Amino acid sequence: EELDNFYAPTGLDLKAQTPEQIALSILSEMVMLDNEGSGVQMRTLVPDETDEETSS
Repeated sequence: EELDNFYAPTGLDLKAQTPEQIALSILSEMVMLDNEGSGVQMRTLVPDETDEETSS
């Protein structure tokens, strides 16, 4: 049954305060789970180009 896939609370911890932000939090979690994402900030996954330039 599809209802078995639902749980609460749901959404990512974005400190959402408005209905729009809450919706974004829920949709963000849905995309993350659908794509098997980690929820980690992208800036921690992508090397900073300025770090490469200054280390040369």
